[in-house]
Amino acid sequence: MNMTDKSLFMQNDRLSLYARKHTSYADNIIATAGDLLRRGAANLGVFIFYGMRALLILYLTNQLKYDDNHAYALFSAYCSLVYVTPILGGYLADKLLGNRMAVMLGALLMAIGHLVLGPAKPLRFSCTCRWRSSSAATVV
Repeated sequence: MNMTDKSLFMQNDRLSLYARKHTSYADNIIATAGDLLRRGAANLGVFIFYGMRALLILYLTNQLKYDDNHAYALFSAYCSLVYVTPILGGYLADKLLGNRMAVMLGALLMAIGHLVLGPAKPLRFSCTCRWRSSSAATVV
């Protein structure tokens, strides 16, 4: 290691020591809370996705009395849309909405879709059960 490398190392070490010394406790709490919120949202999304994957076929065949072919077609559409729609969301976030608004809109649409699929009985505003499950799979 030559002299310039040592001096750069010492400057970087002093800078990191300075940054650690002059960072307030409140800044650390806010950063930790934001990180926990981000991790919680990501874990909730994974929990909802795998929970829906596990129960959607059973819900469609037992509760809505779909035949197996139709239930698997809706299940395939749901799984493929889960993986394809982030491309559209990324495009909208980059070109039109911005990151924050795109995440909020995506979370809202996911919540609406899962709430429509959630009740055991059909919702009052839905005309038929087929409309409800198809539109919810589209929203989700």
